Amino acid sequence: LLQRVAETPDVVALRVKDRGVWKPMTWREYGRRIEHLALGMLELGLQPGENVAIIGDNWPQHLITDLAAQSLQGAGVVLYPESSPEEVAFIVGHAECPVVVVRDQEQADKLFEMQQELPGLRRIIYCDGRGMSLYDATVAISFDEVLAMGARRAEANPNEYRESVDRGKNSDIAILMYTSGTTGEPKGAMMTHLNVIAGVKNF
Repeated sequence: LLQRVAETPDVVALRVKDRGVWKPMTWREYGRRIEHLALGMLELGLQPGENVAIIGDNWPQHLITDLAAQSLQGAGVVLYPESSPEEVAFIVGHAECPVVVVRDQEQADKLFEMQQELPGLRRIIYCDGRGMSLYDATVAISFDEVLAMGARRAEANPNEYRESVDRGKNSDIAILMYTSGTTGEPKGAMMTHLNVIAGVKNF
């Protein structure tokens, strides 16, 4: 990621549909958001090596969260948006995720419903703020707020993010993929960075 940002900063990395219009995001902006989210989550108390759960659809914040967690030697743990509150609680608890990024209120509700079953859950980061104003602000915080916190931390500590990435190893778990749980409780498949690279090369 850092190599791509350095080599082609102004090339379009993603296009995001907003109110019917496809808006481009360059590699520079993509990389900056990943850095700011990573540092923002550290500011919230996430420790290097801890996992971050993601509940939502195919959206840029999903990728940004995944890579931000990986840059802190943690793993992204992806949950289906159709998952029940009980399924969400099991996976978030089993993967020991202190932070969960959700698309909207519908997904946040599942976590608040099961909050007593999740003593390790410290923060819920939401992307769509509609309906979220009545929630406990010490738990729920907006994605944009976390980005702003990370931007301030990056300004104060310009080398922190790169140093964190450099501490990562190819044997670190990059992604925790859970099975559907049709024959029992879901099981987490641990994918290291080497696994991911091997998969890409083979493909």
